[in-house]
Amino acid sequence: MNQLIFFIFIVNVLFWLFFIFFRKNRIIRSFVKNLNSHFLDDICDCVLIVNQKGRILKKNRQAKLFFTQFIDEDPKYTEKIFNNYHFYKNYKNKRFTLKDSSKEILLTQEPLFFLGKREYKIIFFKNTEKVFDNQILLLENEDRIKDFLQDAFFSEESFKAVFDEAAIAIAMTDLEGKIILANQSFASILQEKRHELQFKNFKDFVFSGDRLIDENFYKELLSGKKKTYQIEKRLVNHSGKIVWCHITYSLIFNLKNQPESIILMIEDATQKKENEVLLWENEKLYRSLFQNLFYGVAYLEILKDEKGIPNDMRMIDVNQAFENLTYTMRQDVIGKTLKEVLEFDPKKDEIIRFWLQIYENINELKKEIEFEYFAEITQKNYYCSAFIPQENRMFILISDVSETRKKEKELRSLSSLIEQSFNTVIITNIKWKIEYINPAFEKITGFSRRDFIGDYFYHFPSDKNINIDYEEAVNFLMKGKTWSAEVRSLKKDGTFFWEMMYVSPLLDADEKMIQFSIIKNDITYKKLAEESLRQSEEKLKKVFDTAPIGIAILDKLGQILKTNHFFNRMLGYRSEDLKNKYVSDITHPEDYQKEVELIRSLKKDNLVFQFEKRYLKKDGTYLSTLIYANKIIYSESLKPLYIAFIQDLTEKKKLSIRLTNYEEKFKEFSELFPMVVFEIDFQNNKVNYVNMNGQEFFGYSFDDIVKIKPILFVSEEDRRKIRKKILKMCKEHFAFSEEVKMMRKNKETANMLLQAVPIYKERKIQGMRGTLIDISIQKEKQSKLENRQIILTEKMIHREKELSKTSELLNRYENLLKGIIEAVADLLSPDIHRDKITSALKKLAFAAQVDRVYIFENFFENDELFMTQRFEWCQEGIEPQINNPLLKKLSYREGFSRWIDLFQKNQSIQGIVKDFPEEERKTLSEQGISSILAVPIYIDNKIWGFIGFDDCKNERLWQPEEEQMLITAAYAFGSAVNKNRIEQELLFSYQKLEDKVANRTEDLYEMNLLLKKKTDELNHSNQELTEYASIISHDLKQPLLTISNYLQILKKKMTSKLDPKTSEYIQIMIRSSIRMQNMIEDLLKYSKLDFKLKEFKLLDIGSIIEEVVMGMKPFILDKKALIHYEKMPVIYADRTQMIQLFQNLINNGIKFKKENTDPRIEIEAKKLNHEWLFTVKDNGIGIHEKYLHDIFQIFNRGDKKDDLEGTGVGLAVCKKIVLSHKGKIWVESIYGEGTIFHFTLSDQLGDENENTFS
Repeated sequence: MNQLIFFIFIVNVLFWLFFIFFRKNRIIRSFVKNLNSHFLDDICDCVLIVNQKGRILKKNRQAKLFFTQFIDEDPKYTEKIFNNYHFYKNYKNKRFTLKDSSKEILLTQEPLFFLGKREYKIIFFKNTEKVFDNQILLLENEDRIKDFLQDAFFSEESFKAVFDEAAIAIAMTDLEGKIILANQSFASILQEKRHELQFKNFKDFVFSGDRLIDENFYKELLSGKKKTYQIEKRLVNHSGKIVWCHITYSLIFNLKNQPESIILMIEDATQKKENEVLLWENEKLYRSLFQNLFYGVAYLEILKDEKGIPNDMRMIDVNQAFENLTYTMRQDVIGKTLKEVLEFDPKKDEIIRFWLQIYENINELKKEIEFEYFAEITQKNYYCSAFIPQENRMFILISDVSETRKKEKELRSLSSLIEQSFNTVIITNIKWKIEYINPAFEKITGFSRRDFIGDYFYHFPSDKNINIDYEEAVNFLMKGKTWSAEVRSLKKDGTFFWEMMYVSPLLDADEKMIQFSIIKNDITYKKLAEESLRQSEEKLKKVFDTAPIGIAILDKLGQILKTNHFFNRMLGYRSEDLKNKYVSDITHPEDYQKEVELIRSLKKDNLVFQFEKRYLKKDGTYLSTLIYANKIIYSESLKPLYIAFIQDLTEKKKLSIRLTNYEEKFKEFSELFPMVVFEIDFQNNKVNYVNMNGQEFFGYSFDDIVKIKPILFVSEEDRRKIRKKILKMCKEHFAFSEEVKMMRKNKETANMLLQAVPIYKERKIQGMRGTLIDISIQKEKQSKLENRQIILTEKMIHREKELSKTSELLNRYENLLKGIIEAVADLLSPDIHRDKITSALKKLAFAAQVDRVYIFENFFENDELFMTQRFEWCQEGIEPQINNPLLKKLSYREGFSRWIDLFQKNQSIQGIVKDFPEEERKTLSEQGISSILAVPIYIDNKIWGFIGFDDCKNERLWQPEEEQMLITAAYAFGSAVNKNRIEQELLFSYQKLEDKVANRTEDLYEMNLLLKKKTDELNHSNQELTEYASIISHDLKQPLLTISNYLQILKKKMTSKLDPKTSEYIQIMIRSSIRMQNMIEDLLKYSKLDFKLKEFKLLDIGSIIEEVVMGMKPFILDKKALIHYEKMPVIYADRTQMIQLFQNLINNGIKFKKENTDPRIEIEAKKLNHEWLFTVKDNGIGIHEKYLHDIFQIFNRGDKKDDLEGTGVGLAVCKKIVLSHKGKIWVESIYGEGTIFHFTLSDQLGDENENTFS
């Protein structure tokens, strides 16, 4: 029984282990299968899938694009792409250089392994130059990778690495939303622990308001219409906070191509949503406040010239009241400067200077300025207030005072009749605004009449307790009658007096009442009415102080007599603000008439009335209220008073104010506009109105215009466009502006700017009203400006191309100079032979970017000049011509006579072969040459031959600078060939001498003389080669110095005019020229080393090191370096070369130091058999292993980063010095830890072999 139970237990355990293993790997294999589709392509890095042999089986679209950019033919093996790369090493975050290219890549994470029948790997890398931004989908080899992935097995560790190292939140769920895997970023968004997320349902984290959308979305995703969806929705994290997220869903299929799971990629979008809501609310509040102001407001930006002096203004914004007051449309001025707005105004410069002076005055006074301004365009007077809210900004508030000024002018004509009157005479408009007061007022009251002109008559100095029924007065005056009343007026000395006031209407020619005349006679007597009113106020005081509702007491004319604290707080006023104000002053205009009718009803009946009304708050907004009103005092001796209880219906309600008389005055004002103004009725399809400018423009009378359909005035080519604009206006309820060609009566067309707004009737668009402005001149200017802009752009592009071309040429010159220098370095070696010359030709070919380089020698035979090829080097794939029998002996007379003529004039042969003479072209074409450059070689001022450069692939012409450099190189080759010839002759002479010594000793003296002559010639050749190094140094440095100087002058003078890209080009060229100058200088030093056998002197090496340290003391102190050495030997050596040797090694140790580490150099010496072993050790950055084998070659700098100092000549000099002292030099280094240089010096160089320590 126990065995049976144990067996069942073992079977159960094995079953669950198999289930878990199978399920996990089934999910992973399904994920792997989908790597060949959209998920692999969504990875930002370049991705390769390779097998154990390095064969590329799959690459995502980023890798494909990378290969398209940098690799001509798509390679199948990674070893053809990467240098020094092995797939089983740790190369995370390491850079690799592409083969045969300077491009670099960066591995972003460890390679991942597939384990199955074979071993595979996924490689992630980035292009460090970031030359492409857009992702391009290029799918290939789909069937091959699909078959491979079906056999592959993905390890759990590798799969998790993809998730864990992703910066974006990623999770995998099953088809019902249950979470299978999630990375840390995903858990952080939900504020959950990662291990607790497993097998939770992702749908539970979706906000309840989005769950219905989420369910529908899952159904659509699982239907298989698309494999990837993107959506924004809200998630609820562990703390209950709602998080807006941008989510990408990717459907994952199993090996049977059935949907099995879903990949989620989530980005937190909460901050973005909050910013959008806040921005929308602020914008809405600002626009509402700005547009609902009573007065016109313009917001301007001050523009300044290069010296910071204001020279213009730009319109940032205007409100509706500004449009109405100035007859401008907002879209016509926003974003434009005053010069553009006033383009056709002859006085525009004067106007701009005026407003700029206002800005300067505000800046100087540091406060707001108020002034009056007359605008000639609108022929109106404006009262203006200007202030500066911030630097280079100005607000202007305007109100129309034209009517006031007009009335003042008219009243001045009547002044002669009433100026001498003994009674007070006052003239007001129909709203009781005072326009004139005669001098008698000043004599009677002692006040100045100027203090009251422009104010309302009911603000006149009088006893405020005596209320005048202005409504009754208006009723009398409307009937043409004179109204009278007793008033108690106030003198300036504070005393009261009673007057009889007579008010009469003044009519215009049409018998329309336009003004009131008021005559006041002094009838002073006492009244007691104020005492009764004061007692009534005391009775109401308690109610005012305690009532939780707004209360106001008014007289029958609507003057506010008293308000409580609640009322004041509700509207934002103080009691002093409402003193002497009428309720109409703080009433919405649309509600005023309704309130007047209710007050009239209160006069007849003592009923309580209830009505809604909008009050004007102090901050300029309106407050909707519910009012209960009733009479509270009435007697025969006192006028009736009214009490109102005001209840707030809404805290914030914004109302727009529109100009009520716009429709009535539209036609009157439009006649003043210098443009076509029209009105069209859509229902009847006709023109209802057009001003005189429009009639003159079209050439029709108004009676003729109304008979023509409006669309016929538009040119045929623009009619369809205008119909679409009108239909869009009717649909979207927006005004529009459009350029259109209009047709006159004489069939001529003109470019016009059409601006139109809809006309509403019963909330429906019944027509449109608009203007037509002639923009023919503007169109012509715009066309000229666009042409000028195109020309400037073309010039700028041309200049950038020239600079880029100059940079490319300089790089070519730099490479050519470097190649010439390296070739010359080979020729300077004492043991020059054929291989050395061939090696120099190879370096010269790479530098000149040609396919073949060769040297021909001239010779005479039977008085005829021939050429024969002596040396050659050619690129792989180019057929060599060194064994061409035709070139072994080729006569100049047979087609190349032109060449020898030019060579004798010290000129080169260059050009495209197809353009050469027929007799030359035949021979050159057979060698596969497309372009050629041949430079003569001179030896002892005679044409020895020539050096040729063949380009077999491209047709090209060499620049004069390139040609001159190659001519200079030809001189070097001439000297080297001559030296080689002399050495061969010398060797032949030695052999000949030996033969003659064996046979005829009597000729020994003669042969010794010949030997001495050849030896002198060899020494002379060596001397010429050394002198040539100085000459070539000067010839190469001079043009580089000129280029560098001119580039620095250009950068200094054009800094402010150059774009960043051009400045970068110039800086690169300056650095390149300076680096080449340093290389040439080091080459000169290298060539001047004297390596002849000489008599060495006894030197104290300790003294030599001490002298070097003293000479480098400023540099050593600046770098905080420490030089340590103890016992040093005394040996035979060359003093100058020993100083140079130790100076180069110490300088290297200090120069290549580690960051944040002080350099430390230790020098030791040890005696061996017949030589001394010296060791120079530093703690610098070290040398990479791959650079150690050729570190002593000239111009080798190891790591070729531009930020490292040096030219690569110093260690080559050290090697030469050690070799001249019969020693050897080598190096040991660990990259990142330091370097040890070892070298030996022979102790057999002097007469004395015994050396001692100093």
